Amino acid sequence: MDKQILEKIQKLLALSTSPNEHEAALAAAKASELMIAHDINASQLIDSTVDEDVKQSEFKYGSTRDSQWKSVIAAGVAELNMCEHWRTKSGKNTHFTFLGKPSRTELCKQTLDYLCGAVTRMLEDHISKIRRDGCFEDDGTWHLTADMKPGDWLAYRNSFKKSAASSLRRRLQQEKARRQQDGIKNDDVQINALVVADAYAVAAKEIEPHMPRMRTFRMSWGGAGSAAGAAAGNSISLNRQVGSQGQSRLLN
Repeated sequence: MDKQILEKIQKLLALSTSPNEHEAALAAAKASELMIAHDINASQLIDSTVDEDVKQSEFKYGSTRDSQWKSVIAAGVAELNMCEHWRTKSGKNTHFTFLGKPSRTELCKQTLDYLCGAVTRMLEDHISKIRRDGCFEDDGTWHLTADMKPGDWLAYRNSFKKSAASSLRRRLQQEKARRQQDGIKNDDVQINALVVADAYAVAAKEIEPHMPRMRTFRMSWGGAGSAAGAAAGNSISLNRQVGSQGQSRLLN
């Protein structure tokens, strides 16, 4: 692939978002002509993974209980980064699998570690706070921590983590939709919405032949701790820089 041509197309696509309608139209038309002339597709414009083959990346991810809420986040991370995700049980442990281009699956793993770590830290900070306060409010009702039994604390923690995971997945899905609607604009690259949407479609088509048959896991929601968990999930930053320059440039 000619890097100079690639860079020229990227600059033209950046100009295609210009507020000057005439300039934007000319730039978009020229970019399209170059892409057709040099047989360059959308994926080549966004990241450097075009020459990689789709592969499975499997890794052990803790207890079956913890894997439930972590898998919810993993699914959102995979969707945002043009990958697929599933989990498999093996005794007391669970294995996670990301399917996609290797540089993207590595980015998924690093992002998942960051987000799960953030949820866990926020949970412990929250538990410490309500223990110090001696009480907490949930769904309009106040509770005394002195009345909480070990089983109650376990249920509270689980509800917190599940709700935080649900909030994070929803936000990751919203971010994907935003990119497909508005394009990608940051210091490194500016790609219009049509190119981004095409890139996601190309990635999905590449992954589809490699997808195994799977059964769906369902999670139960609600319970004390859900509201606090949802608030935590909504507050965690999704814009953290993760990984090396060689990884997907889709993360802002």
